[in-house]
Amino acid sequence: MIERFIKNKWLGAIFLYVLCAISYYDVLSHDLMIDDVQFIAPQQFLPSLSLSYYLSHTPSMHFSPGYYIFNLAAFQMFGNDPVALHAINIFLHGANAALFLVLVNVLTGKPAVSLMAALIFLLHPVNAFTVNYITANFILLSSLCSLLSLIFFSRYARSGARGRLMASYAFFFLGLLNFEGGLLIPLYILGILWLIEQRPFRAILKDLAPYLLLTAGYVFLWFMTASANAPIADKLIAQNISFVDYLSAYGRLIGWYAGKLFHAAGVVYIYNLPAVAGNGAALSLAGTAAAFIGLLWMCLKKRNIVSFALLWLMSGFLLVFPAIATHVNAMGFVIEPHWLYFNSMGFCLLFANAFLAGKRFFEPRSMALIGSCLLLYLLVMTKYTNALSQNEERYYEYWLRASPGNAIARENLASLYIWDETASVEPDLINEMRIQVNNYETAGNASNAALLMRRIETSPSFR
Repeated sequence: MIERFIKNKWLGAIFLYVLCAISYYDVLSHDLMIDDVQFIAPQQFLPSLSLSYYLSHTPSMHFSPGYYIFNLAAFQMFGNDPVALHAINIFLHGANAALFLVLVNVLTGKPAVSLMAALIFLLHPVNAFTVNYITANFILLSSLCSLLSLIFFSRYARSGARGRLMASYAFFFLGLLNFEGGLLIPLYILGILWLIEQRPFRAILKDLAPYLLLTAGYVFLWFMTASANAPIADKLIAQNISFVDYLSAYGRLIGWYAGKLFHAAGVVYIYNLPAVAGNGAALSLAGTAAAFIGLLWMCLKKRNIVSFALLWLMSGFLLVFPAIATHVNAMGFVIEPHWLYFNSMGFCLLFANAFLAGKRFFEPRSMALIGSCLLLYLLVMTKYTNALSQNEERYYEYWLRASPGNAIARENLASLYIWDETASVEPDLINEMRIQVNNYETAGNASNAALLMRRIETSPSFR
């Protein structure tokens, strides 16, 4: 039965899309949240209706003309209808799961591993926020293009068909034009050739060279258009953060996210922590170094699909290295889980491969029962995560509880309490709101300070 899903290119995709719809249909009725409100007035988000404008200008620190052009087309077709915008994200997530199924089957030739990996990715609650967050469609678009690039290259590596190679180049660059996370695709190409195809190093360099040239071209375009909007180094210098402190915080955030792959509770839009100091810094630094040394050893000594899955998972943190400093002035180091949507596929492949290795110890019926229970658990957790994103009040309260002291969550929730008369300040968040009152007063915003204090004092739980 599993072989039928894989061999029939439409049957597997339809099955995954049906499951995606079951998992996320409730998202269609959700409100806009955080900076999704930019889609209400897209004239600010999309300052021009000219396609050529986005090839030479960017309103953000990212050079992603594909993202802006895609949303311009969506706006022209659907306006600012949140139902349609949520439906686009659900469709893209289902497409990514289907393409992931195809890619793993091409790389491993194991239908059971392919289907299990795709199901875990589709249902894993760590990715639920990305699907709920309309603005994150740049991650979904980039992942779709990156998967297509890897699929075409993998098939080229087996067949030598030049047309597939050209398609891989095209989708690779298109992925970059949506989000710079695609910069890691050459590393995954290297992994396919070295770890799976086991090609000699000289042949690998020959196949890799065009991807590196395309990468250099994208970086040049980024410097020409967006680099002035991303003064990350200046932010770090202004905070007087040592390189050791930076590496320690980086390791701590990697540990936080890796833990969420096993238990996704507490995944929020931005999770923050201060610079790690003392013994904690030493342990964090040692753990990070050990993890990457272990990965290097695996890639040199164990050339197989497990090493490739580890490479896929852990290399995704490389681009987080500069990105965690983005908001450092406001709240310390941060991680945004949607940055890691694509490399969660590496975890899903690794887990599926390890899980199905258990068939040596368990009967098929037992394996099917355990696997079904696991997938059902992931589905329930995804539904729970969806419910937390139902409206802004519920999400901001959850966010502030998961990441106490988070300046963005606190300010957004305070603003909602001020202007939404139906909202009520929760008892465990009163102290956070008092901090925001002080922040308003320090900023000279006496009006908001008075309004928020009145909401605190009229809260049923106020003492």
